[in-house]
Formats: sequence, structure tokens, C-alpha cells
Amino acid sequence: MSAALLVVSFGTTHPEAIEKAIVPTENAIRAVFSRVPFYRAFTSSVVRSRLEQAQGIRVEDVAQALDRIRRDGHSHVLVQPTMIFPGTEYDKLRTAVSNCGQGLCCTLGSPLLSCEEDLDRLVSLLRQIYPVEADTGLLLMGHGTDNGANGLYEGLSRRMESLPMGLCTAGGSPTFAEGAARMKALGVQQVRLAPLLLVAGAHAAKDMAGTSPGSLRCLLEEQGFSVTPMLQGLGELDAVRQMYADNARRAFSHLISTIC
Repeated sequence: MSAALLVVSFGTTHPEAIEKAIVPTENAIRAVFSRVPFYRAFTSSVVRSRLEQAQGIRVEDVAQALDRIRRDGHSHVLVQPTMIFPGTEYDKLRTAVSNCGQGLCCTLGSPLLSCEEDLDRLVSLLRQIYPVEADTGLLLMGHGTDNGANGLYEGLSRRMESLPMGLCTAGGSPTFAEGAARMKALGVQQVRLAPLLLVAGAHAAKDMAGTSPGSLRCLLEEQGFSVTPMLQGLGELDAVRQMYADNARRAFSHLISTIC
């Protein structure tokens, strides 16, 4: 058997965000498999195209990476995603992995959050990483999804009900308005914003922390809150990177069990 590791991200057009969030997350996963060859793929065709055109950075898509792994002589591959939830992008990745073709045995790892234990662990970590004062609330902004994984957003929200925390999404439920209502219910005067995203890219800079009408920051300021955005992606947090590494470790154990 010759095994390989493929870490798959949605990607970002900001090279500095790749270095700050994606590379350290990849390295945390790679550290678990120090002797296994490493490969990278981004799922977003728009991101890959813009990176190549504007920065001269070429990143393979999943199919290209799997084909290269096969041509390099590997028979087994662990595909570990850096997605947060098992949403639309994860569904696409699952399809790509299931179509990897003959001569390659693929095992797909879990995204950051896929079960109740993951939700508990992340909320506990975020409370430690982003402590807030008595008159301050922490509001997290995720991307949102239109598939069944949105139930995990709801699960996170429930775990925050007894804490000075809230959650909203840029494109799903809970909405920005619901996030603002949560801060009102807490009775706080100040709100810290943090992205529930791997990288603090365009969504974090514009949708969350932007100064144009429609941003989460503007909505909160219009309602009288003092707002402090924190542009730090989850991939910049060591404790979160270890969650990904643990997911990869479990997936690799499954891969080994299918061989033995």
C-alpha cells in the first residue's frame, strides 16, 4: 500500500489569508501523517482562476489532485476537508471522491463540525479564545447553507443561549437580524464580531466588518451597539486546527481498517 494525504479547501483569492489560515491548518493535519505525501486542492473554480490570473498561483481541483496522486503511484488517499459544516461544498466533494475512479481507494474525512460533540468542543474553545466583558456580547458570523447542515447552525445557537454569545449567517439562518436581536436580548452595549469561517476573507471583510449598508457591522451600529470586528479566521486558531487534525486521524484509522 502507498498512501497519500489530500487536504481540500474552498480556497481564497487572498494569498495572505492562505498563509495565515489554510497553510497552518494543512500543516496541523500533515503533522499527524509526517511520512505520507501531501497534496492540496481548492474546490472553487472562481478562486483557482483568480489566483492563477492575478497571482500566478496554480492550485488543482479535486479531480486533478486525485489524478496526480494516482499517477504518482499511490493506491490509497485520505481526503480531509477544511470545510466548517457538511454543506453544499462538502456534498460536492463527496461526489468527487466517490468518482475517483479505478486504481485509487479514497477515504473522506469529516468537516470541522459534523456531530454534537464537535459543537460542544467548538463552543468551549471559542469561549476561551474570545472572552468578553460583562457588558459585551460575542456574535459569530458563518457563511450559511441551504441544505440539511443548517441544523448544525441551529445546534450551535442552542448551545449559546446561556452564554454571552450569538450566531448569524451571511446567507442562511440565523439571519443578521436574528443575530442583532440576540445581542439586544443579552442587554449588552458592545459587540465583538468574529467570523465562523476558515479564512477571514471577503465575507469577513465586507459582509461582517464592512462599512457599507447591509453589513452586519452597520446593522448593529444602526441599532446603537459599539462594534469591534475581529478579522481572524478559524484556521488561525491552533485549537481549531487540532480539531481538523483529530478528524483526519479518525478518518485515517478507518482507511487503515479497510486495508487490514
